[in-house]
Amino acid sequence: MKLVSIAVTLPPQHEAGVGRIIIHWACLEWRLKYIGYRVAGVSPKFGRIAMQEPNASGYVRMIANLLKLRGLPVMMTTNKLGKDCDAAEEWRNRFAHSAWVTHPDKKGYFIQATRGNWEPKKGISLNRRMSPEGIRITPKLLKSILHQIDTARRIIEVWHQVIEHRLATLPQTPAALFSLAGQLPAHARKKRQGQRRSSPR
Repeated sequence: MKLVSIAVTLPPQHEAGVGRIIIHWACLEWRLKYIGYRVAGVSPKFGRIAMQEPNASGYVRMIANLLKLRGLPVMMTTNKLGKDCDAAEEWRNRFAHSAWVTHPDKKGYFIQATRGNWEPKKGISLNRRMSPEGIRITPKLLKSILHQIDTARRIIEVWHQVIEHRLATLPQTPAALFSLAGQLPAHARKKRQGQRRSSPR
């Protein structure tokens, strides 16, 4: 078995491409966090302390649920957006955490994928932890992944604008927000009213 060599430095196109992916992904994550704080009605400082920090698709689901609690439409196909974010995030994490290597018999630069399974040949499945998969990374692939991230980022930015427009129609203070009867579905309001009437004095 021939050993691969760890690549400490990469060609300029690779370094620039990976850097852009990580930076643009951080912008996408920041935007989702901020939307979550806005829909929850908390400041970023309070949100960083009190709210969970899921991955990007988790933020998409959280925002959708918060919008529903606020009585606002989701205004987005969240399943597709979540899947797009998952695909892009997997690449971002690979670039940030994987070892870059070169192979004595193959041209180019590779990353070692060590999660899940892969098929070196049809019908043969290997665990990546036991047998890491070498994925060749080209400048063309880096541009394609950056395009995926930027497409999702632009969709999220538009979603943010629409959400801000909707939020502007609601009370801004937490006290006013949580006192709104409209925050509960009609059947839940009736149930609560019934409990109040039947409670002993």
